[in-house]
Amino acid sequence: MKPPSVARNLMRGALLRIASDISGGTPLENIKTRVTITKLNMPNAVKELMEDGGVPQLWAGTPSRTIEGALIGAMFLVTSAFTKKQALALGASKTTASLAAGVAGGVAQGKHQMPLFC
Repeated sequence: MKPPSVARNLMRGALLRIASDISGGTPLENIKTRVTITKLNMPNAVKELMEDGGVPQLWAGTPSRTIEGALIGAMFLVTSAFTKKQALALGASKTTASLAAGVAGGVAQGKHQMPLFC
């Protein structure tokens, strides 16, 4: 079986991350942010969000999170697929190659989210 192309991995990564953000990631992120900023417990943070704008308030910031998430998801999938391919070519086991791929993808995501001069 031929491995997916870079373009296909970019699209898959982006779509998976967008689905994650829209399905539950954004509401949980908004609740977490409210808890962190206000020091409320989770139920009170949800109550405050509902008072501020109702259910739509849980998805506040979705457009910007979707764009950022698509880029990060695509970066993870392309980096991990490339790393796994290279590790297997060097003779690594499937387990080791998969572990290396996950680590490399995570590092790529983390580096993307770091300030420029860190």
